[in-house]
Amino acid sequence: MPLRKAFMNFSLLNILPYLGTLPFALGTFAKMSGSLPMIYFIDTRRIVLSYGVLIISFMAGVHWGQFLSGTRGKLNLLVTSNVIALVAWISGLLLLPTHVCYVLIVLFALLYAIDRGLEIPTAYLQTRRNVTLFVCTCLLALSFA
Repeated sequence: MPLRKAFMNFSLLNILPYLGTLPFALGTFAKMSGSLPMIYFIDTRRIVLSYGVLIISFMAGVHWGQFLSGTRGKLNLLVTSNVIALVAWISGLLLLPTHVCYVLIVLFALLYAIDRGLEIPTAYLQTRRNVTLFVCTCLLALSFA
């Protein structure tokens, strides 16, 4: 019975964030190992960074849902979510890839900090912490690749 209960608690809510780290891990590995330097004339690092901008925008958009469902935090979620998404997008367009890595690290950490102030289940918050640390580590490694 305990095994079944543990399996039931390991839901899509926990699985999907970990699956979402695969492009960061695979792209970072590919760039660092030199095994896949170019894909369709696009630098592997740019692919990972554009995925990072997409994920940041998605996660920031989740804060709209939090706000609309009545969750109130110390920050105005509507404003912070827009600012975070725009900073990610603009940095992806205008900055050097190494600098985009650093901006995304800060934004992922900021999104996690905001989530900690919201009414989010502890189990999911632990998953978010683990995923955020892993993604930030990949981005930091990618900045040196």
